[in-house]
Amino acid sequence: MPALGRTPVGALATTTIPINDNANRIYLGGRLTQLDMRFAKVLRFGRTRADLGVDLNNMLNTNHPTGYNTTYTCSENNALQGGSWAQPTSIYQPRFVRFNFTVNF
Repeated sequence: MPALGRTPVGALATTTIPINDNANRIYLGGRLTQLDMRFAKVLRFGRTRADLGVDLNNMLNTNHPTGYNTTYTCSENNALQGGSWAQPTSIYQPRFVRFNFTVNF
């Protein structure tokens, strides 16, 4: 639009262009890691067995993006400058703890 000085023929005042590449993740930084740990103990009482465990997920509380907005919005005079294109739409789950207890008899 800036080169033409007007909106292109057939385009609206605001034009949306989908740029889908979440599959290849070329906009993603490098390798992303998340640290999960599990501590467990098996207790036996005769024929009865008890499994105790604690799961610690995302121990380092990383917040790397896992999805991005893949739509570029172009407006007259390019006022929005792409809008929200390439902004993160989802991140890793926050840190959490889960307790497990199972009894087999």
